[in-house]
Amino acid sequence: MGLDSVELVWEWERYFKVEIPDREASRMLTVQETVEYISSQVKYTTQPIDTKRKLLDEFKNAIVGLGINLSTAPNELIFQQISARDYDIWKSISVVTKLEMPEPLTTGAFGRFIDRIFPQKDFIEPTTIDRFIDLIAAVNYEKIIDRNDLQSKYEVMVAVMGITIEKIGLSPFEVFLSSSFTKDLGIN
Repeated sequence: MGLDSVELVWEWERYFKVEIPDREASRMLTVQETVEYISSQVKYTTQPIDTKRKLLDEFKNAIVGLGINLSTAPNELIFQQISARDYDIWKSISVVTKLEMPEPLTTGAFGRFIDRIFPQKDFIEPTTIDRFIDLIAAVNYEKIIDRNDLQSKYEVMVAVMGITIEKIGLSPFEVFLSSSFTKDLGIN
């Protein structure tokens, strides 16, 4: 295990208040395997709240309040409805929801220049509403999840993704449940 992976495991242990033995850590090759292991180690409250539904409702209310006509069907593609480059709309949604929006493209003149050279289209184009809500949750995991009162496996997934994004410095759009830490995310 390289330094990146050791720090990531340590951060998961700290956040979830669990111990991940080296043997188990070496078996957690994907985000999904990590979620499965950590989910088996934490205790959930008896009355789970549907965190994803709550977040989707907040998102819907924000776009309706802003007068944006958008289908929020789970399989609809978000960036076919609102352009990833429409920074003003994304900023407005962020202000209304009081949540950070996952940035599909870097902002500012330099960021737009970099996007032209190294396009991120492969990561953002197939983003459904369902996945986008997961990414909003991941980049806001510390705001929306009470780590002392975990409600569901979904909250574990969101926190694992959020911690991975934050600690490794990845774009949220690069992290999938099927992502291999070494092959896809470049963690050694």
